[in-house]
Amino acid sequence: MRDAEWIAQLIEMGLVRPSFVPPPAIRRLRNLTRYRLQVMNDRTRDAARIEKLLENASIKLSAVAANITGASARAMLKELVAGNTDTAAMADLAKSKLRRKIPDLVEALTGHFDDYHALLVAELLASIDEAEATLARLDTTLEVEMAPWAEQIALLQTIPGIGIRAAHTVIAETGGDMSRFPTAAALASWAGLCPRRRGGMRHRRRRRATSWL
Repeated sequence: MRDAEWIAQLIEMGLVRPSFVPPPAIRRLRNLTRYRLQVMNDRTRDAARIEKLLENASIKLSAVAANITGASARAMLKELVAGNTDTAAMADLAKSKLRRKIPDLVEALTGHFDDYHALLVAELLASIDEAEATLARLDTTLEVEMAPWAEQIALLQTIPGIGIRAAHTVIAETGGDMSRFPTAAALASWAGLCPRRRGGMRHRRRRRATSWL
């Protein structure tokens, strides 16, 4: 049975409210934004794995360079993978404000980075590169797909802490249609953002919305 026919039967049986059945355009947006988040999570996990491998090799790069996958840190990692043991030369690859910490970088890059570490870090860097290429393609597609909601996205970004990607997720998960929510409080409650008090203590309200939002 086709999805549309199945949904139609559920509506007729009163099991699904019509206003909560997302149209095809919104379903496409959800697939894109949800997959983007999954790719971002994969990238974050790979970066964490690299940091653990460096710690295993007594390389304390993350203690000096906050972004272990930034341009400077990545250049140093690639030198480590290539077998470079000249810590001063690797530290000199630092860019911008990180150059102030070159002496600290020399010390942080001193360890016992062997072939085992090189193999795994190389694989993880390749995985991160692939994830970043995927994210770039998804962002390009989302810019096109989100065009009809440009005004709503601009308004969402006036909220502190809401950037372009978070705005995309809000549009995708809510459908950009606030008519199904009688009040702003109803939307916040649906999203699980309205804690309640019980016995003088704050409790998180049970989330009704998808965990993606």
